[in-house]
Amino acid sequence: MSSPRAEPAPLPRPTALRLVSRTEGAKTKPPLGVSSWTDDPNAAVALLLARSAGAVGMTVEEVARQLPLPTTLAPGTLVLVLGVLAPNRSGIGRWLEPTIRIPRYLRGSALLAAGYARLGGGTDPLGGGDLAWGYAPG
Repeated sequence: MSSPRAEPAPLPRPTALRLVSRTEGAKTKPPLGVSSWTDDPNAAVALLLARSAGAVGMTVEEVARQLPLPTTLAPGTLVLVLGVLAPNRSGIGRWLEPTIRIPRYLRGSALLAAGYARLGGGTDPLGGGDLAWGYAPG
């Protein structure tokens, strides 16, 4: 007798995304086919993790500290955690920095530790980026 398998979480389909990052002037292309970023405070959130000086990775605690507190968001608000760190530099310097990828399990664990619900993870079929997500409880 085989054990039951959990179905993978379906990819979220936000209509609007607000970019959040502790890196000043951080820029990246919106995932999941969203055409542009919005400033709407009620939109779903995409977190571009900030890089510490000399960072080659992150811990669950470091990721969790960058997440918005779930209690500051409307219940059911989607929070996507993008899979790469924001570059520290702007202009040509950003192309010289290596891309640092943060494993999905670290980002998912941080969402769980911070109190998010309905966690999931997957690959953006349009942009190829690795995503971890959760929803503000309530």
